[in-house]
Amino acid sequence: MHQHADDTSIHAKSPSDAQVILDTTVDLHCAATGSKLQRSKSQGLDLGSFSHLEAPDVATGVTFVAQDASVKHLGVPLSRQPEAAATALYSVILRKVEVRIARWSGFRLTLLGRSYVFFFGYVAKQLLASMVTYHATFIPVPSQLEKRLCTALHNFVAANRLVLGGTSARLYPGKDSCFHAVKDGGIALVEVRAQILAVQAKVVSRLLEPEQLAWKAFFDFWLYRSTAWQTAQESRPAHHQHIWQLERFLPFSAFDAQRMQAPLRVRQYVYAYQKLQPHRLSQPDSLDYHEVISEPLFFNRQVRDATGQPIALGAWATQGLVRASDLCTLVHSPPPSWTD
Repeated sequence: MHQHADDTSIHAKSPSDAQVILDTTVDLHCAATGSKLQRSKSQGLDLGSFSHLEAPDVATGVTFVAQDASVKHLGVPLSRQPEAAATALYSVILRKVEVRIARWSGFRLTLLGRSYVFFFGYVAKQLLASMVTYHATFIPVPSQLEKRLCTALHNFVAANRLVLGGTSARLYPGKDSCFHAVKDGGIALVEVRAQILAVQAKVVSRLLEPEQLAWKAFFDFWLYRSTAWQTAQESRPAHHQHIWQLERFLPFSAFDAQRMQAPLRVRQYVYAYQKLQPHRLSQPDSLDYHEVISEPLFFNRQVRDATGQPIALGAWATQGLVRASDLCTLVHSPPPSWTD
């Protein structure tokens, strides 16, 4: 059972298992907190051998949605057909963007005014922050809808006119120039595609931070419960990943995202991280001793050799040098004694 704010989800192997959780854990939680669960308003999504359920369940009181429907957790749709769910989600968002563009187009704003209103004021919070990038963190935007979204935003900034009905406008100054800062001759226009990639790459960047969090352990368990994704890196034997303690750094730094047998969302995280290679979110001076000493020596831009290049993997790892703590041990170890 997972609870986030006012959204609670239960993951069970069967409806009967879900009933046990509802009758014990959930009821106990409600009794302790004074809350009440409306089972008739709850929705269920069946997978695998139970995917035939599409009606209210008598035992649990939960209504299971149809094959082509989805349920939402924290606003994110969960569905048996993820591609169709993503198309439906972003189609609604695109229509809302176009409606708000039509509303703001009634004001006689300058080029800078339109860009500032759109990306720093009310529209930014309602469209970009919550309606696009939030959902893109969990569900990749279909390419055709992403293109239409970018076109709608750029045309609004360029011409202050409706983008509906196939209208178009040239962007003055050049679109690429608009993405630059004002001091560099642009208008600080937000590049939606880059922002979406950055949000997705941030997930992996946070995962690779040395701070120990519960969700990281859960993700590691999910990642290593199957060896299918390991085929994405044929040149690195699977058992070496554990012997050399590379853990999660190896798949996210070196694996081919297109060959990973993982959900589309995870593959997009890997692709975004490898494409952008974001810097560490935590500065080195903010880490404590134990976090620094546990840093890996490989796939880590903070650690380089004397020439400024990444450290070669094989030569060090075969000697047992995989983390900063191993180097400290080597430096402080007494020199070997040679005997005839």
